[in-house]
Amino acid sequence: MPDGTTCLCLYTAQHTDRDFRKGDTVILAVVKYDYERSLIYGRILSKW
Repeated sequence: MPDGTTCLCLYTAQHTDRDFRKGDTVILAVVKYDYERSLIYGRILSKW
């Protein structure tokens, strides 16, 4: 992410690692945000 936040996400059943490249824009559901470590935990719902 541009502000240095790291996003750790799982994929939905329709996606695999091969579907994504660095810099892709995605829609994700945020499950948790760790303010101290600047980490977003979520699930990728769709690739834009």
